[in-house]
Formats: sequence, structure tokens, C-alpha cells
Amino acid sequence: MNQHQIGYAGLDRDDRTAIREFALLWSIFESQALFGDSRAEAMINYVDDVAKVAEVEDRRLLTAPFIPHLTYFRDQFIDADRTSTNDLFETLAFRDETHKALVRHALVKLNDETPELVKALLIIVHRLRDNLFRGLKWRKICEKQQDDLYHASKILMKAVDMSPT
Repeated sequence: MNQHQIGYAGLDRDDRTAIREFALLWSIFESQALFGDSRAEAMINYVDDVAKVAEVEDRRLLTAPFIPHLTYFRDQFIDADRTSTNDLFETLAFRDETHKALVRHALVKLNDETPELVKALLIIVHRLRDNLFRGLKWRKICEKQQDDLYHASKILMKAVDMSPT
């Protein structure tokens, strides 16, 4: 990485660690939960499948463990008056307007613990992943991303743990 990715060598140890851990956890999540399908739609389907299994078992999808991460991303991407998303939200570089609307709605409007919250968080993680893996983060700035990647990594671990299998 030091030799092949401009900017990596200049990152501090914590940033490099956060990037490595996130990349590894993404790989585990993609393999175990998505069976190699890294599309955002696959993540939405995964949450729907887990919610259906929970319903069949006469229980709800447990979303409470995700709330601290939702709070973090709300603080990142919602304006001070808590009524709309801010400029930082746009740096997620959404490709799909439906996904963007789902995430915006979850961040600004949703207060219930619903599968939509988990879907929105996974889409945020997906955008962070795409921006990192496909180079957008490298073109702009990659340093000081530990908090974003910490929360993204925790979301991935919790998403794998909620698997019905």
C-alpha cells in the first residue's frame, strides 16, 4: 500500500488500521451475509430476509444495537436544526436516488426501530466502501476517517451477527 497508493504512507497508524480493519470486515460481511454480492440491493434483501425469519419465529428484527451508529451518522449528515441532510451527506456520492432517499428519510424522519434503519446504515457503509475501494476517498481526503470506519465496521459485525443461519 505504501508503494502503490498515493497518500497511504502519509496516513497515521490509526487511519491505516481503520482502513485495514474495515476492508477485512467488509470482506467477511460480503462473503457470509451477501454470498459475494456486494450491491446495495443485496444488502436490502439481506435485511428483508432476516426480518422475515424473525417474523416467522414470532419476534422482531432487533435494531437497538444499531442505534448508536445511527446517532453517529445523524450527527455527521444532518443539519443543526435536524430537518434535512447537510453538505457532508452529499460526499457519500450516491448513485441511486432511491437509496439516497431511503437513507435521508431514515436519518431525518425515522424514530422507530425498523428494518429501514438497518438498511439505511448498510447503504451508508456501502457508500463508504465504494468511496474507499473505488478511489473517491483517495482523490479527496482519507485521513481522519477512523470514526466513520469504526462505526461502519461495527455495523458490519452486527449485520453478520443478525444472520438467521
